[in-house]
Amino acid sequence: MGVIGAIERGGKVKLQPLKATDHENVIPFLVKSVHQGTKLMTDEHVAYNTMNRVYEHQTIKHMLKEYVRGEVHTNTIENFWSLLKRGVYGTYHFISPKHVHQYLEEFAFRFNSRELTEAQRFDKLISLSNYKITYKVLTYEPKETQANA
Repeated sequence: MGVIGAIERGGKVKLQPLKATDHENVIPFLVKSVHQGTKLMTDEHVAYNTMNRVYEHQTIKHMLKEYVRGEVHTNTIENFWSLLKRGVYGTYHFISPKHVHQYLEEFAFRFNSRELTEAQRFDKLISLSNYKITYKVLTYEPKETQANA
C-alpha cells in the first residue's frame, strides 16, 4: 500500500491511500485533486510521465541530485511527508492498513488548520464530527484476515 499527496504552496494538502503507485492509481487522484492548467511539480516517478497533457508539468530529478530548479521543487510536499512520518513514528508507531485513511485525514486536518489556535482547531474538529465509531467496529477483523496474519 502507498500514499499519494498533493499540496498547494501555502495551501492545503490532499491525501489518499493507494493500492499501488502506478499510472492507473496516481492519475485519478491528481485529476480529482489538482485543477487543470495548474503548475504541477513532481519527482521523476514514471506515473507522472503524461501529466504535461493536463498540467503545466515540471519534474525535479532527485536521482540526479536535483532538488530545486528556480521555482520548481517538491520541498512543500516533502515537508509534509516529514511531519507525517514523525507523527506516525513518534506517536502511533504503526498504522494498520484498515485505518490508514483515517490517520491521513487526521494529519491533513492538522496541517490544513495549522494557522488556527488550538481552541479554534478543536472547535472546528467538533463541528466536523458527524458520527461515532464503536470499539467493535474499530477493532473487528474478519476471520479470513486473522488467518492470513
